[in-house]
Amino acid sequence: MNQETNNKSIIRVAMLAGKIMLENGAETYRVEDTMERICYISGILSADTYATPTGIFLSVRTDTYDYSTSIKRVHTRTTDLYKVNMVNDVSRKLVSKEISLSEALDILENLDEKNTLPPFLSVSSAGICSGIFALLSGGSLTDGIITAFSGALIQFISLFTSARNISFFLGNMMAGAVAAVIGIIFSIIFKIGNLDKIIIGSIIPLLPGLAITSAIRDTIYGDLVSGTVRGVEAILIAVSIASGVGIILRTWFIITGGL
Repeated sequence: MNQETNNKSIIRVAMLAGKIMLENGAETYRVEDTMERICYISGILSADTYATPTGIFLSVRTDTYDYSTSIKRVHTRTTDLYKVNMVNDVSRKLVSKEISLSEALDILENLDEKNTLPPFLSVSSAGICSGIFALLSGGSLTDGIITAFSGALIQFISLFTSARNISFFLGNMMAGAVAAVIGIIFSIIFKIGNLDKIIIGSIIPLLPGLAITSAIRDTIYGDLVSGTVRGVEAILIAVSIASGVGIILRTWFIITGGL
């Protein structure tokens, strides 16, 4: 492999690594640091990276004093810390010469296409977590069982909307609406369970805890643009969930005259 081809491979690996990390919840400073470490493994004199939640910019200068700039648009964002950890592991092995560029590229491409959790496991885990949250908020065992069913259904809907590229705002609004509908059906119509506990337990797994944490950490590290964007995204997620719940409860109140 000549030096020019080697440099292109380094840039390709760095961009793919940054893309995977951004799509799966990594902080902006961590993405930039990982990409720069990969770029400096050989033949590149300087590397400047700029990452935002929606895109990556990489500009490098090679040993022949040629400049190369790459841009990668990031369309989807989720939370998968396993993938973030795997990219970190690949970058460390690459820097320490434990693996080659081609091996690193193969690992990252497989990781990018891989779903960490099978749909069934993701849905069942969400249901269990929702049920436990209902119990922790003071609900009864009945509340926990109903909420577990609600949480599993909401996660199924989230996977469905994500696979069809439906906007996160509409997807979370639908999820909030489903939580409210299930709560009304069981607690008011069937007189089983507590409405508040069912809704709270169902929507807690949807709340943007990692997005808020990343926004704070990005802001502290001086990445003001990324921190602001992540903060606004977290607010929009919370608003969309609340809107879904509120629309259903308000509609029920108008139809029946109260809860």
